[in-house]
Amino acid sequence: MAGFAITKDGNIVGVFSNPKNPIRGILNDMIFIAHMMGGNRMDCFGKFLLRGYRNCGFTPVARTTFAEEYYPADNPANSTIRKEKPDVFFLVKDNDNNATYLNKVENDIYANDAIEAESVPLIDSEDSYSDALAFQGQVLKETRKKSNANKSTKEIADSLRPKEETVTETQETPVQSSAVEQPVATKSEPVVAENETTENEKNNKEQVRKIMEKQMLLNREIDDIKGDHADGKISYEEALNKFDEVEKEINSLQFPESEQGRISNLLDNLKFARDIAESDNRRLHPEIEQAEK
Repeated sequence: MAGFAITKDGNIVGVFSNPKNPIRGILNDMIFIAHMMGGNRMDCFGKFLLRGYRNCGFTPVARTTFAEEYYPADNPANSTIRKEKPDVFFLVKDNDNNATYLNKVENDIYANDAIEAESVPLIDSEDSYSDALAFQGQVLKETRKKSNANKSTKEIADSLRPKEETVTETQETPVQSSAVEQPVATKSEPVVAENETTENEKNNKEQVRKIMEKQMLLNREIDDIKGDHADGKISYEEALNKFDEVEKEINSLQFPESEQGRISNLLDNLKFARDIAESDNRRLHPEIEQAEK
């Protein structure tokens, strides 16, 4: 089982996945779906998650050091995180439209544009977490301005930083450029490789894109049914009928063998939604349990 939540203002929270989940790359799939559903920012612990979220088109704009006071030592569940002490990263979605976003995800452009954890500017203040959240919000606000439409999220974030940081980066620029000048030919190699991509590979990418879109739409439909029942817009019987219709559609999907895990994920989400609806129904109608006794 795996899932996530999106707050009303677009913050992606509660991302989780069962370690035994058979689907490889489920993290990327979830964040891709969250992005398409309006998710625009998030924060995370450590380099592993940072890399995964970057692959899905999110740019780290700030980081803070681990704060032990929020993870008491007397709680056994905190032992691992207290030992590792991972930095906290604050990310904002890349400033791309949906068409560009899909193209970059399909062609691993975000993945190839990795951002090293140590290069993400550190906010070290009395209330660093709140300051980092505030900066994250400021960057997100600037990405929505028409005047910044052609700027990347990183460019926008860098332009908002204190002048001291900008000066430091400017001083280091000559060293960076001299180191990059020589392997120019190497950087052009992926372009050549992309031009040589076979028609079959292009078709496969298009197929995967359509599969991901279908998965996203069905997951959204399941969540809508679950939400409508919880809000009292439809009865429990109506919810079950709608769930049955979705299940028929899922079972009729013709996914290739390599993508069968996505069907399992959809069925798991459907089962979870049914369980939630049943639990809500029992809560609203306690006489059901009394009758069963």
